[in-house]
Amino acid sequence: MNDNVTKTEYGYEVLWANTEHYSSKILVFEHIGSKTNMSFTKNTTKSWFVNSGQLRIRWIDTETGKLYENDLNEGSVFHVPPLMPVSLECLYAGSAIAETATKYDPKDVYHIIPASNIEADNEQSKV
Repeated sequence: MNDNVTKTEYGYEVLWANTEHYSSKILVFEHIGSKTNMSFTKNTTKSWFVNSGQLRIRWIDTETGKLYENDLNEGSVFHVPPLMPVSLECLYAGSAIAETATKYDPKDVYHIIPASNIEADNEQSKV
């Protein structure tokens, strides 16, 4: 793989812009059911745009401790502020999501739930 392509448990990431002010990458999910870990960043703000396919997003409202989920279809956008725990799950093989964030810092990612422990739960709120 190229230096800007990173293999992941869910597929791969293509980092296509990395400046001192922002970064952009594409996350590609190769298989239905593949997920990211539930994680948050302390200093990084992200915005996502679904290029293709369908993904389920789960996030935690840290003020209430409530877990939410929603399906994101092609063309959907989602904003991830710092300190918001979030996870993505692939609902359609080959789904891809573009991410633009403040400066890329791989040390500013804190994993709280491994992808293998994230499952649908009747207690979650759909929005």
